[in-house]
Amino acid sequence: MVKTKIILSAIITLFIVMDGSSQHFSSINYNIEHGLPQSQVTAITQDHSGYLWVGTASGGLSRFDGKEFVNYSTGHGLLSPSIKSLSWTNERLWIGTSRGLNTMANGKISEHPFVPRIEIKKMLPRDTVVWATTRHGGIYQLTDNSGKYYTERNGFTDKPVLDMEYDSLGTLWILTAGGHIYHFEDDKFSFHATLPDSTAQSIMPLSKTLLLAGTSYGLNTYHIENQNIRLIRKEVPRANVREICLFDNELWLVVKNGLLWKQADEFIWLSSQNGFTNAPAFHIFQDREGIIWAGTTVYGLFKFLRGPFRKLAFHPTSFVDVITDIKQFDSQCVLVTTLGKGAFEVEPDFTIKPLLLPPRVSNISNAASLKGEILLASFEQGILVKSGVAFKPLPDQPTYATPPFFAGQDDDKLFVSDRQSLFTLRESLFERVVDSLNVFLVYQIDSMLLLGTDNGLQQLINGRVKKIVTGHHIDHQMITDFHLDADGNILVGTLGHGLWIFPTGNLNHPAPVHLLPFDHITFIFSERNRLYCGTQRGVCVFDFSKRLKVSSQKWLNRNNGLIGIETVNETVLKPSFGDKLWFGTMNGLFMYDTQEYYPIQSIPILSIINMKVSELPDSVQTPGWFKCASLKLPSNASTLNFEFESVSLLMPDHAKYQYRLIGLSDRWSDPMEQTSIRFTNLVSGHYNFEVRVVNDIGLELDRQTLVFQILTPFWQTWWFRTLIGVLLVMAVWGVIRIRISRAMQVQVLTEQQNRQMRRELAKDFHDELGNHLASIISLLQVIAMKAHDLPENISKQFTLLNRHAHDLFFGTKDFIASIDPQHETLGWTMLYLGDFGAHFFSTSPIIFESPEVENWQNNLKVRSNFSRHLILIFKEAMTNALKHSGASVVSMKVLKSSSDLTIALSDNGNGFDYGATKISSVGLKSMEERARKIEAILLVQSSSKGTTITIKKENYAHWAS
Repeated sequence: MVKTKIILSAIITLFIVMDGSSQHFSSINYNIEHGLPQSQVTAITQDHSGYLWVGTASGGLSRFDGKEFVNYSTGHGLLSPSIKSLSWTNERLWIGTSRGLNTMANGKISEHPFVPRIEIKKMLPRDTVVWATTRHGGIYQLTDNSGKYYTERNGFTDKPVLDMEYDSLGTLWILTAGGHIYHFEDDKFSFHATLPDSTAQSIMPLSKTLLLAGTSYGLNTYHIENQNIRLIRKEVPRANVREICLFDNELWLVVKNGLLWKQADEFIWLSSQNGFTNAPAFHIFQDREGIIWAGTTVYGLFKFLRGPFRKLAFHPTSFVDVITDIKQFDSQCVLVTTLGKGAFEVEPDFTIKPLLLPPRVSNISNAASLKGEILLASFEQGILVKSGVAFKPLPDQPTYATPPFFAGQDDDKLFVSDRQSLFTLRESLFERVVDSLNVFLVYQIDSMLLLGTDNGLQQLINGRVKKIVTGHHIDHQMITDFHLDADGNILVGTLGHGLWIFPTGNLNHPAPVHLLPFDHITFIFSERNRLYCGTQRGVCVFDFSKRLKVSSQKWLNRNNGLIGIETVNETVLKPSFGDKLWFGTMNGLFMYDTQEYYPIQSIPILSIINMKVSELPDSVQTPGWFKCASLKLPSNASTLNFEFESVSLLMPDHAKYQYRLIGLSDRWSDPMEQTSIRFTNLVSGHYNFEVRVVNDIGLELDRQTLVFQILTPFWQTWWFRTLIGVLLVMAVWGVIRIRISRAMQVQVLTEQQNRQMRRELAKDFHDELGNHLASIISLLQVIAMKAHDLPENISKQFTLLNRHAHDLFFGTKDFIASIDPQHETLGWTMLYLGDFGAHFFSTSPIIFESPEVENWQNNLKVRSNFSRHLILIFKEAMTNALKHSGASVVSMKVLKSSSDLTIALSDNGNGFDYGATKISSVGLKSMEERARKIEAILLVQSSSKGTTITIKKENYAHWAS
C-alpha cells in the first residue's frame, strides 16, 4: 500500500479585490504518484463508512481514506478495469464497468445476476434501488440481486438514456436521446415533454415544473407544465455542459474545459488560473464533509475546497514561499519579511510593493521599529535601518556568532540575539548583557524580564540570569513564544512539547494547562476567548471559558485552504485595516476570514471493520460476519481482536481513539492512534464493545458499538446444573428407594415370620393351655353336679372357682384369637364382638343386637393390636351398659363412607352426665386412651333417651399398614 503524500497541483491566485464576499478555493491533486492506478478518473462516490471510491478509465477501482489508496482490479472480481459509474446503497457498492455491473458487499466483489455484460453508462441510487442505463437504450431498475428492465414494450422507450435525476418530490426525471423527458411515478413511466434543444445531455429538476438542461451550447432553464415548454433563461453560452450538480444549494457545471461555479448571478470558471486544471472533467462529487471532488481526463483526482483562506499573490518575478515576519508599523501598510526574497509592503487594497529586494539583501529574519525607525535583521549585513527609501547597516555593530534577530523590545531598547549572546540596542548603541546563553525571546512582564532559551525560562535581574523553576517539563524545553492575554494568563510555546498556560501569570501554579503536547508552537495569538496557535501542521484554534476550560477546538490547515501548513515563529498579525488574520507559513502569506461561513466541516465516520476470534475457524469469519443482529460466540471464545477505523477525507491525520468493553470495564481507555485492540481471557457473559473517535482535546466526534455474547459452557448453564441436581436427587431417591425396598422386604419377611410364629404360638397355646383348661372345666362341671351335697361354705368357694375357670378359659380363648394372624380383619373383630355381646347379655334381661358381617368387612385388614384395642373399648362399653344404663336394648352398628369408618354401640337406657362422669370414670379414660393409640376419635353422646359410644376412623385403610 503506497503511502499518500499530498502535493499541490496549483497555487491559488483567485481573488476578487472589489468583491470581499466571494469565496476562495484551493485544490489538492492526487495522481499516480500518490497511489492512484491511473490519471483518468471517471466516477466518484462515497460509502457509509466515509471512504471515497474512485473509478478510472482503465486502471480499475480505488478506495481512498484521505491518506492512501487501496486498488482493485479484475483479479479481485471486476468484470473490466474500465469503470464508467459508481453508486452506493444499503451497504452495497455498485460498480458500472464497460462489460457489465459489479457489486461489492463486505469487501467481496461479485457480478450482478440480472444485468447482461454490456457497458453501464450511468447509475442513480435512491434508498435500496439503483437505476442503471446502458448505451443500448432502455433502463434497469435494480435491487440487491434482482431487477426489472424497462423498454418500449413496458411503457418506456428504446432510446438511450442520457441523464436522470430526482426532484424534491421524489419524481424521477429521465432525459433520452433527442431531448425527450420521461417521468417515473407510481411504478410506471409517462412521457412528459420534448426539449426544444435536441443537444441536451444533462438535466437538473428544480421543482415539479422547473428544469435545468445542459446542452452543447450552454445552460437552459425551462418551465414545463402539461407538456407545454417555455424557455426562461439561457446562460453560459458556448459552454458544453456535460453535468449539472447542486451542492449546498449552489450550482456547479461540468463543462468541456473545466468547472463552472455559480456565485450570486455570476459563473466563475475554475481552471488552471485558480487552482484547478484546464483538462476536461469527467465527474464531480460532494462528500459528507462538504468537499467537492473532481475527476479529470488527464490529471487524476482533485480535492476542491472552499475555505476562509486567501493566499497573497506576490509578483511572479519575486515568487515568495517562506515568510519570516509580519509587522505593522504604519496604519496604511503591513511589512512582510521573507527568506531569500527580501521585504515587502502590503497596502489595504492588497497592492504589494517591494521594500528591499535581492541581490544586496535577500534573507531577513524579522523586523522592528525603534523611535520611528524601521529596522531589519538580515543574514548578510546584520541590522539594517531604513534611511529614506534605502536600508543601510547600523554602524559599530558587534561581531555576531550567527546572523542576528530581534528577540524582543522594552520601551526604548531592542534586544538582539545571535544565539550565543544577548545585546541591547538603544540609540544606535549596542551593549552586551548576557553571554553564553541561547536566547530566543525576551518578554517584559511587569518588572520582570523573561528570557526564553533553549533550556526553559530564565529571568534577567540587574544583568544577572536566574533559572525559573516551575516544577514541570517546561523547565528543560526550548521556548519559542510568549504571550500575555487580556486576563493576565501567561502562555508559553515550546518546540515539540506544546503550549503551556499559567493562570493569572503565576509561573509557580501547581496545575498549568497543557495543550498540543507533541507540537512545535511557532506563534500565539489571542482574541477575546479564542486562541490561535501556529504549529508545524497548521493553526489550531481553541475556544476558552473564563476558567481556561477548552470548549472547542479546530484545525486550520490544507484541508480548509491553508496550503502552507507549516507556520513560522511569530508570523501572525491582525492588521488595523481589516478583520482578517494574516499567517506567515513556509509556503507563503495567507489571510484568514474569521467571520465568513463555509459549508465544509470535519465529520469523521467511525466503523468497526473487523472482529477476529482466535477460537473460530477462518471460514466462519468472513468479512462483516460479526454485524449480525444477535452475535453469540462459543464458550471457548476467550481471545478477541477488534479493528476499527475513522475516515475523514477533510482531516485524515487527527483521529484518536478510545475504547471500552462494558462487561469487563466501564472505563474509557486513554486516547490512542492505533486502530486495533485485543482482549484475552474473557469469560462467558454479555458484552458491549464501544469505540469512539476524539479530537486532540478529547471531544467525542463519533461512536460505534458492537453487542455480543460469549455463551456459557454447558456445564455452567442453569439447565445443566438443574439436570445434574435432578439426577442427584433421583440417585439419592433411588438409593433411598432401594433401602426402603430392602427394608420393606425385610419387614415383610419379618412380618411373615411373626405371623407364622403367632400362628404356631396360637396353635401351641390352644393345644397346650386350652386343652388343660377345657379338662379343668369339664371336671368342675362333674363336680358341680354333686355340689348340692357339699357344705355351704365349700359350695360358695367351688362356685367362685368355677366362675374364675370360665373367665380364664374365655380370656385365654380371646388372647389366642387375637394373636392368630388369620383374625386380622374387621369382619372377625365385629364377629367376635357380636359373639361376646350375645354371651355377655345372655343372663340379663337386655336384648343385644348386632349386624351381620358383610364381605367388605372380611376384606378390610385390621392389624392385631388395633383389633385388640377395638375389642377392649367395646367390651368396656358393654360392661358399662349392663351395670349402669338400665337399658332394655343394646345394639352395634358399622358404617363406612369413601374414606371414613364408624363403629357405634347404642342403648336406650337412662343416660348419664358425660362431663361429670369423665372426671372420675377410669373406664372412660381408658377408652379414650385406647382410641388415641389406634388414631381414632371417641365420641360419647348421652341423654335421657340413651347413650351411644362411637369410634370414628378417618382414612381407615391406615389400620391395615
